[in-house]
Amino acid sequence: MANTLRIKRRAAGGAAGAPASLANAELAKSVRAIEVRSGDTVRLGPLTVTMTANSHFDHDGKSGEQAVQSLSYRFQIGDRSITYSGDTGPSNAVTALARNTDILVSEVIDLDPIMASIRQRRPDMDASTFSQMQTHMATHHITAGDLGRLASEAGVGRLVLTHFAIPPGPLRNSETGLREGIGQPIVARSIWR
Repeated sequence: MANTLRIKRRAAGGAAGAPASLANAELAKSVRAIEVRSGDTVRLGPLTVTMTANSHFDHDGKSGEQAVQSLSYRFQIGDRSITYSGDTGPSNAVTALARNTDILVSEVIDLDPIMASIRQRRPDMDASTFSQMQTHMATHHITAGDLGRLASEAGVGRLVLTHFAIPPGPLRNSETGLREGIGQPIVARSIWR
């Protein structure tokens, strides 16, 4: 396969099983980076990837060519699809992107415990900064209830939760909002922890 990148194991002296460094020329031939924006579609063989801007960096509704965008992605092969929200608040664009997707992978936040945790860890934070933080968390991230409604409206088949902002434990107070929209969610665990 022309696009297959083979990574060789290090010889004696290198870390066991660690991938070897690739020469810059080999790497340059193996990777093609493209910049994508909201509304773009990329085809890679049978895979179609569609992007839409979500509400994580909504700049109070103002957008433009130079505006930073946080994107959500839909990966589709034939009639099967996975949609990844990334960080987002409630978003009509994400709802449309996730329409009838088999799996929606999304972040989820429980706002009240998060804000209480921030207040406890940062009692020195002034009221204005705390208010700005709360506004950011409430509009640029998605609560369990909002995610349940988004998934229900989009007709999502399964919901996989990742990037939790729900202290002190996963989903304890959030399950009702999620189940109202989609049923039993799947909880993803980070491989980096």
